[in-house]
Amino acid sequence: LDESDLAYLQQHDACTLPPEPLQSEILKAYLELVNPSFPVIDIESTLFTVKFGFEYGEEMRYQSMQNGQIANKRIQLLLFQAIMLAGVRFVSTKALREAGFTSRESAIRIFFSRVKILYNFDSYTDRLSVIQSLLLMTLANLPPYHDNKGASHWLDLAISFSYQMGLYRKKAHPRNRHQNAVERRVWWMAVVLDRTLSPSPDTLLSRSWRIKHEDSDVEMLSLEDFDLDD
Repeated sequence: LDESDLAYLQQHDACTLPPEPLQSEILKAYLELVNPSFPVIDIESTLFTVKFGFEYGEEMRYQSMQNGQIANKRIQLLLFQAIMLAGVRFVSTKALREAGFTSRESAIRIFFSRVKILYNFDSYTDRLSVIQSLLLMTLANLPPYHDNKGASHWLDLAISFSYQMGLYRKKAHPRNRHQNAVERRVWWMAVVLDRTLSPSPDTLLSRSWRIKHEDSDVEMLSLEDFDLDD
């Protein structure tokens, strides 16, 4: 991003992160209350990012040990803001007020606006991060209003990108098993949301399923697909 792009994002509050105490509260809430039933991100990568600090701008960087060497890793600002959005619903009202928010709903709307602006800026080449962010946006649970088209809209975008990435196809010989597990979890979460966000068949405004069973040959998830302690 050039200076004018960064200035635009900063002017519209998209690069603003919550104070560190609230970040910690949100991440704790995300890990305990969101991730167990919505495991779409790489938890290890996220925790390393927070531990080693951020480089503000288009992306955040962190370092981790791989094969005895320091490896540079990145987490997109878009995805991190989406994680903040998903977790802020569960932090205490006291923590929100201490950070300057007047209410939980206003905090959710502010975080949602940040994610939406970053997504609309369309500067991210990591499509998986975009898909993860779009899926997390469905959790905002905001009623449709002038700048929110509803959870189904963001899910439909996530599904379209998932098809473009080929997440619906089984990888016979994945190069990176850990990355493959994350992608499998993302795909199946899209499938689950596609079913649960679709109203019952007898509803006049029923949303048709975007994902058909015969489209995909990705096997059901197993314990090996999750970040579980040994």
